Amino acid sequence: MEKPVLSLIGPSIRTHLWPMFYEVVKQSTTLPFEIIFAGPSKITDSGMPDNFIYIQTSNIKPVQCWQIAATKARGEVIALVGDDLIFSPKCFDEAYSIYCQKQNYKAIIALRMLFRGVDQTWTCVFPRYNPGPDKNPLLVPALAIVSKKFFSEMGGYDRSFLFADANFDFFLRAYHESGAEFFWTKDGESDEDVGWAVGTHGINNYDGGVLEYSDINRLEQLWYPNNGPLLKERTAPLDPFIMDDTIYTISQGANHSKWI
Repeated sequence: MEKPVLSLIGPSIRTHLWPMFYEVVKQSTTLPFEIIFAGPSKITDSGMPDNFIYIQTSNIKPVQCWQIAATKARGEVIALVGDDLIFSPKCFDEAYSIYCQKQNYKAIIALRMLFRGVDQTWTCVFPRYNPGPDKNPLLVPALAIVSKKFFSEMGGYDRSFLFADANFDFFLRAYHESGAEFFWTKDGESDEDVGWAVGTHGINNYDGGVLEYSDINRLEQLWYPNNGPLLKERTAPLDPFIMDDTIYTISQGANHSKWI
């Protein structure tokens, strides 16, 4: 298999979506790519091409699946994705071109983020409920390409999270602690809950409320206590995953109940 430039990583248990997702990825880039999903689906043969890799785990939390998949990625750049996303043609080519132009491995390039066709690219501001004049930096959304080297240098995701906000925490650390730069594509887009993926919105695969609100509270504790101004330094150091044999079987740090 050709060494990938782009590694798309994420959690997944919905094996029936994989063929459609793979076809969408194929038209989204001319770069050599791989898809690495991790999760508790019990499969013996995915029937997918060689550049689609599934890492079977026990019922560990989603962010731990992200960490496992990211660690296994071989691409120069990685991007966290969901199995229910639609990508515009050659969107990752545009993102990677911007990345190369910046000549800075700490440049993070985001696709424009849509949900059911509505552009939400500029909605990632923090604090969430009281942004005020100090709401910057405007954070890139979840779907952004990041240098694998930079991801590793940053220590990956924090295991005190369960799900989505681990990504925002990573971007805030990258920006404040290591001088990351954020950029956005002009035309490249991702969309969710449209086309073949209607009705498959990803949060429904987990104990949604528990995961979401636990992470919201954790992000607030670390970056804007009591919904105050956004800090430039975390209130606690990174709590990294320990990549030992138990990474596949036991949730580390904060625990969740189940995938559904």
